[in-house]
Amino acid sequence: MQRRLAICWNDVAFCPDDCIKGLTERAVVDILTRENRVFPFGLTNVLLVRYRKMRDHFLDSCVKHPDFWKQGDLRLADVKRYRDALLVIPATHPAIKGNDEWKDILKNPCVGHDLPVWMHGPKPCRNRRIMIVSQDPLRTGHGAGKLLLSTPFGFHSADYRDNDGDLLMQLALRLMGEGFVLYFTDAMKIYNRKPEPLKLNKKTKKEESPCKGCTNYDECMTRCNEVGISKRRIQRDFKSRYNTCLADEIHIFNPDVILTFGKPAAMTLLPTAFGCANRAHDIGLNRSTFTNMVAPVPWRDNYSEIPTLSFLHPSRTNGNALKTIGGADKFIEHCVGVVNNFFNKKGKNK
Repeated sequence: MQRRLAICWNDVAFCPDDCIKGLTERAVVDILTRENRVFPFGLTNVLLVRYRKMRDHFLDSCVKHPDFWKQGDLRLADVKRYRDALLVIPATHPAIKGNDEWKDILKNPCVGHDLPVWMHGPKPCRNRRIMIVSQDPLRTGHGAGKLLLSTPFGFHSADYRDNDGDLLMQLALRLMGEGFVLYFTDAMKIYNRKPEPLKLNKKTKKEESPCKGCTNYDECMTRCNEVGISKRRIQRDFKSRYNTCLADEIHIFNPDVILTFGKPAAMTLLPTAFGCANRAHDIGLNRSTFTNMVAPVPWRDNYSEIPTLSFLHPSRTNGNALKTIGGADKFIEHCVGVVNNFFNKKGKNK
């Protein structure tokens, strides 16, 4: 296939309601707020407005124009520290005050959710849909009493795209430049971080922690065991809800292929492959580590039998693994190559 020219973010349609029949912001919000799903129904309008804000201000800087991103009384997290336009929904919001489950959740620090997003370039092609499933909506440095809304990898934020997310952003642009329509979501819909104690780094001889520097660190550490128990309870109680949401997302987007980044995301879609050495070997999976590119052979997810390809999670914590692969550029080239190879084979088999 002839390679398309590279595109820039000005060329991208972000969360459009007219690219795929049935895929609208209303449909996605409905998946998240139905009875016994993730969010109280009372947050429906907050989420719908957020989608409109993200679409309208997709190219606008949060740091330079924070007022563009506010929603009525809902403020943003510190825009100088968090450039991905995190919207703060406090525990005092009426939809949460009347919901005992969510009141309990927001007793924890670093509670977050990433709204699923979809996008395409100026010349999207039919039957070239890719769903990208990552692990969780990671948050750090936030105290209890609030839910922080973002998007997977901060795609909605011009500041984050320009400053922090180069690898995934370049991969997305490459794929959209070749006509693919992308949908990003997380396997785990709610995140809260258990605070990690200081540990001595043998190389630097300094005490370090992913939580160090957080203004809420001391408070979180005094409740460390309580937060850890609550985190495990949320993961257990919400697991089936996450899976149902993901199955519904697959249904409305109807991808031609699913890409997973990170072991937890792959385990959500096909847990048996990660518990059985023979099955793992069948799909080309290095089960012990995610150091190498994973699963070059497509496998089928448990929910819809969509072909699925699994990759290393391209986060900073996997820096050594990326070096082993050959760096960020090599990662991007490998992912694009595997995807194009899949679609080329698919076209020949028709």
